[in-house]
Amino acid sequence: MDQVEPRLFFIYNLTSGTVSSAYAAVIVLGISFGIAAIGALLYYGLLSMAGSGGYTQARNRRASLQTTARRYKEDSMPLLRRFYASIQKYQNLQLS
Repeated sequence: MDQVEPRLFFIYNLTSGTVSSAYAAVIVLGISFGIAAIGALLYYGLLSMAGSGGYTQARNRRASLQTTARRYKEDSMPLLRRFYASIQKYQNLQLS
């Protein structure tokens, strides 16, 4: 068998061989924000599932808001009546 003479193969790298630091930072930040968004969705999803009382809690909240609105309306009506009466009283009064 004849002795084979060694050959050298050169592979030319047409790129710089590394990713630029700005591009790497964008990739790392994108992955980080993606993981943070998924974590936030899981956290708030589990939090809302654990704290929801379902229909009764929404009904109680709505009843509480209606009671509060009714109380504010009752408290403000005398003031509005006095304000309307004063407008009626001084409506025809002309400044001299």
